[in-house]
Amino acid sequence: MRRVSFIGNHLKNLTYLVIMGLVISLLQGPLFVSASNVQPKTVKIGYYENEIFQEGASEDAIKSGYAYEYYMKLSEYTGWRYEYVYGSFNELYQMLLDGDIDMLAGLAYKEERADLIGYPDMAMGTESYNLVKYESNHEITSDVETLAGHSIGVLDSAMADALDEYLDKYNVDADVVRYEYTDELTEDFEAGVVDVLAVEGEGTNKRSGYEVLLTFGMTDYYICVSNSRGDLLKELNDAQTDLFNDEPYYTSSLSSKYHGSSVSAQALSSVERAWLENNDSLTVGYLNNYLPYSSTDVYGNVTGVIRELMPAIFNAIDVNNISVSYVGYDTYEDMMTAINNEEIDVAFPVGGGIYHSEQNGIYQTEPIVSISTELVFDNVVVNPSAATFAVNSSNSMRYYYIKTYYPEAEIVYYDNIEQCLEAVMKHEVDCTTLNGLRAGEILKNYKYNRLSVRQLSEKDGRCLGVLIGNDGLLRLLNRGINILTEDYSESIAYKYTNDLYNYSFIDWLDDYLVGVLVIIVLIVVVSVIILHIRTIRKNRVILALRNSNKNQLVLIENIARNIKEPITEIHNLSSTASQVMDDEKLVSDSLKKIADDSEGIQTTADKIIDASILDKGKLILNKGKVNVAAFAKNIEGYIQPRADAKGINYSVKTKKIKTKDIMVDRERLMQAIMAVIDNSLKFTGAGGTIKVTVEEQPCSNMSMARMVFTIKDDGIGMSDEFKDIAFDAFTKEENALDANLTGVGLGLTITKKLVELMGGYITLMSKKNLGTEVTITLDCKISYN
Repeated sequence: MRRVSFIGNHLKNLTYLVIMGLVISLLQGPLFVSASNVQPKTVKIGYYENEIFQEGASEDAIKSGYAYEYYMKLSEYTGWRYEYVYGSFNELYQMLLDGDIDMLAGLAYKEERADLIGYPDMAMGTESYNLVKYESNHEITSDVETLAGHSIGVLDSAMADALDEYLDKYNVDADVVRYEYTDELTEDFEAGVVDVLAVEGEGTNKRSGYEVLLTFGMTDYYICVSNSRGDLLKELNDAQTDLFNDEPYYTSSLSSKYHGSSVSAQALSSVERAWLENNDSLTVGYLNNYLPYSSTDVYGNVTGVIRELMPAIFNAIDVNNISVSYVGYDTYEDMMTAINNEEIDVAFPVGGGIYHSEQNGIYQTEPIVSISTELVFDNVVVNPSAATFAVNSSNSMRYYYIKTYYPEAEIVYYDNIEQCLEAVMKHEVDCTTLNGLRAGEILKNYKYNRLSVRQLSEKDGRCLGVLIGNDGLLRLLNRGINILTEDYSESIAYKYTNDLYNYSFIDWLDDYLVGVLVIIVLIVVVSVIILHIRTIRKNRVILALRNSNKNQLVLIENIARNIKEPITEIHNLSSTASQVMDDEKLVSDSLKKIADDSEGIQTTADKIIDASILDKGKLILNKGKVNVAAFAKNIEGYIQPRADAKGINYSVKTKKIKTKDIMVDRERLMQAIMAVIDNSLKFTGAGGTIKVTVEEQPCSNMSMARMVFTIKDDGIGMSDEFKDIAFDAFTKEENALDANLTGVGLGLTITKKLVELMGGYITLMSKKNLGTEVTITLDCKISYN
């Protein structure tokens, strides 16, 4: 008792001290300062016109360009607001020295400037310097000595100094004319005042008739700060460091965004123009039976990616006078023979590594698409190097891939991929391989449902092949491919995968039989219950039936309502058909109700089917490259209209994201997350809050990224009893928020099984009337660009 009294006295004294502290604080001033009272810092930034780099250098002009986007990205980390000061580069540079502006972008590092202005630790980008002429000027070539005696126009900047150094290096006496404004420089070049134009490779817009002669320099460039604003330099360094940690490929992706519209991307070289002058047609050989890449359709015409790819490549580089024809080949060897005999100019697809292409006498272009290779097996293959592979004899790319990465493996040839897969199922071989774009669709076929897949670490690009020595055509194709980017080929590839999957009646039974049987059983149960209610009036029996079948009855009632009400509406609509002309609103309202109810039926049926497929373990994941930032935006786009309609406050935030792209089944991951968000929307009232966080956490496997998706709400929550069965099928808790809300109790069940199928796990925390927090943790393979 004495000890309790001692502690009680100390607690009283501590309480008095806290109260006195609060009183003193209140007397001295406000206890809290609202974050809204903190004013953002205004930064005066020099803004000069420089085409792709930054455009809109005047009041009320729409601003765009590489530098402008970079400014706005930095603002996300610093909170800066910009005051734009316009002028020429030289005018703005002098204002930076005088302290009249705070920052200026696009400055190369020079030792003589280092004491005059503040350079940050990291560059904002890297730029090449090119010399450009008109293709009609035949006096000047890519030989630097032909510049002698000609005039070269250049912007008065670090690029001009680099040009002087380059000409001095090769002892070329050319007339270098420096300009203060980009517009004046370009106008003089187009008017013939100067013979050659010096440009930034990705900072100058493409123009017809330009030809890139050579690259005379390359430099990093910076956002520099006035020496009078040391505070900004520290904030700039911190922001650039954080940006690099969060998005290490940001500047590369920003550069790629503007590359396609730059002069360096589309100004053809002399070698490329020579090829175009000597050729007006192109014959493309392609491999049959290799969708989505290439094949011949039932009408004898080319189909697949190649059909759309070739026109797109030439359109991208503004070449419209090339006639393209196609020839299909049943084997890879036949296609290689044809290109070496010059029967075709281009072969597609080629792959399996550069060495094997060299042995076949061809160059490989840049990859049209770099996709994973899937190992297909029945019994687990631990060490592919010691395995026996089935290889399609008509597709040597599979052979090349295996010999490159698993040279000790044994290879057995079969006539086609179907025989390869059958050999795996018969255990004649240990495994085979499939290209990633083909595997998902081929293995959907019911006869292959025993087979499993795992992704091999080495990717295998699919390229165009050009005969060694035909470098002009090679450069043209590579130029177009780089402008299109791999995303183009991946997006059109999915249009041609349907033919790989022959959906049979057996597949339909496998997909839907369980769901159909469940519905039949539920109808039978309903009939039995109705019969008992009519024939047996004993309350004890009725109560026992209701208690024992509580979850099933909830599902039955929802399905019955979803089926009955649309049918009733259709009947009513038919009986009032004669009134259509007089009462169009009645028809419109009825049709809307039918559509809404039909959607409910479809959603319920989809959940039952998904649950049955997951329960049997037959679901095949279709992994693909997913951009984490874009995925988070998609989540926000999904939740926004529904949350706004209910008056719910919401946020979707990313946290510590270092990995740009991951390999995951986008559709199934989105389905799992959306099911959780749907529950939060259902059980959170107006004025409530839903927070979604996408966070990357450390992962012990360097090739994997641990992604954590957290959905937290302050809704009605769950009881402790219900939390234990929340992931069980057909479980629902009484909803005090809205008695009219319906559902079958499968959302969280499907989410848990999908997450576990993807190799992750899900946790749930909830308190009655205080809200719910669901966390999905998933280790995903990193997709390197």
